[in-house]
Amino acid sequence: MTSDLQCFARKVGAAAGAAWWTVLLGAGVLTVTWLAWLGIRSVGAELGLAGIWGLEPALVFRVWFWFMAVLKLIVIVIILLAAFLSLWYRALQRLALADQPAPGGKADGRA
Repeated sequence: MTSDLQCFARKVGAAAGAAWWTVLLGAGVLTVTWLAWLGIRSVGAELGLAGIWGLEPALVFRVWFWFMAVLKLIVIVIILLAAFLSLWYRALQRLALADQPAPGGKADGRA
């Protein structure tokens, strides 16, 4: 029979896995955004960004920079959350294993 602690540990483990997948997705978005930043930053003046968006290129790059900075902070917070959930999952697993009776029917392990 599965104890409540084991069920809860499984849910915490699933949350930790989901958090790490979110970190991976966030890192991918940051990478694509950074590559786009480099590409547009290098050829932005030649493309005429002011004509495309109707804004000054300096304003566009400033807003884009702050967007990336805030997204990095969010990803860092998610990394900390995922690490906490992973460590908590391991601690709950150890507690669940210690809570199980020893083979042979005796809880203290003596024959």
